[in-house]
Amino acid sequence: MKTPASVCPKAFVRRTRPIGKWSHLEFYPVKRSMPSPAGLFMLTAMDLFDAARNCRDCPGVVPGSAVLGIANGPIPCSVMFIGEAPGRLGAARTRVPFSGDESGRRFDALLASAGMARDRVFVTNAVLCLPLDAARRNRRPSTDEVSGCSRHLAATLDAVCPSIVVTLGAVALASLQRIEPHALSLSQDVALAVPWAGRTLIPLYHPGRQAQLHRPWAQQLEDWRVVARIAGAATPERISGGFAPRAP
Repeated sequence: MKTPASVCPKAFVRRTRPIGKWSHLEFYPVKRSMPSPAGLFMLTAMDLFDAARNCRDCPGVVPGSAVLGIANGPIPCSVMFIGEAPGRLGAARTRVPFSGDESGRRFDALLASAGMARDRVFVTNAVLCLPLDAARRNRRPSTDEVSGCSRHLAATLDAVCPSIVVTLGAVALASLQRIEPHALSLSQDVALAVPWAGRTLIPLYHPGRQAQLHRPWAQQLEDWRVVARIAGAATPERISGGFAPRAP
C-alpha cells in the first residue's frame, strides 16, 4: 500500500545507517529548500530522536528513558505500530520497542504469524519514557503522560509517514485522540480498518498476556492477518493459516 501523497513529503534520500546489530535501509524526507542532502539525517529523524531524549515534561517517568531512535524501524515506513509505553524488562533495557520481555516475544510471534518482517515496520509507544510505580514496577501511563507525549507521537507520525497505523491496546488508541479525534473503541472496533487523519487506522489488542482475557490467542492471530492483508505484506500461504504459532 502506498503512503498518501497528501500526508507525506514527496522527496526522499536513501541511506543505510547501522546501530549495533540493527541496520536499516532508510529514506529520509528532503526539504525542497535544502541545497544538498548532506545534513539530512540531522534535520529530520535526529531532531525527532533528540527532542524525545531531552524531554523532561513528565515528572512521573524515568527521566531520559525515551525509546525512540533508529532501532524503532525505517523512516518512512508504510506500517506503524503504536504500543503503550516501554517495559522495565523490555524496551527500557534493550532500547527497542517490544523486545526483551514477554510482550516483545508475543509481538514477534504475532508479527511473524502475519508474514510481516520486523525491519519493514516502525514500532513506537504512546508514552516514550518508562513509567514506574513507587515499587519500581511497570505501571499504566497516566492521562497526563499520554497527553504530554502526544507532541512526540504527532511528530513521529509526520516523520514516518505511515499509510497504516496499528494501535496496540486501549492506551495507544486513546493517544491518537489528542492528534485527530476518532470515535473508536477497542472492544467494539478491534481489527477494523477505519480512515483516520488521511491514513488507515486499525485498533488491535496489546500483545501482552493479559489481552487473552479479552481476546483469545487464535483470534489475535486472525486480527494481525487483517493488518497483513491490508498492507499487502504477507504471503498467501501464511495468511491462509499455514503458520499459527502458539502463544509464547
